[in-house]
Amino acid sequence: MNKNEDNFAPAARAMHVYKKMGFKEEGRQVNQIRFEDGTYVDDILMAIYL
Repeated sequence: MNKNEDNFAPAARAMHVYKKMGFKEEGRQVNQIRFEDGTYVDDILMAIYL
């Protein structure tokens, strides 16, 4: 059984917490999220196996 979480790249604090809890990065969708100012960020796919 695994639990998946999506997280976009600028959320460094959240990434730190997820990794500390045992989540692993399973994939990255490059330039998947577009903000109103026109910038793009990666969508990072995280999972933990329970």
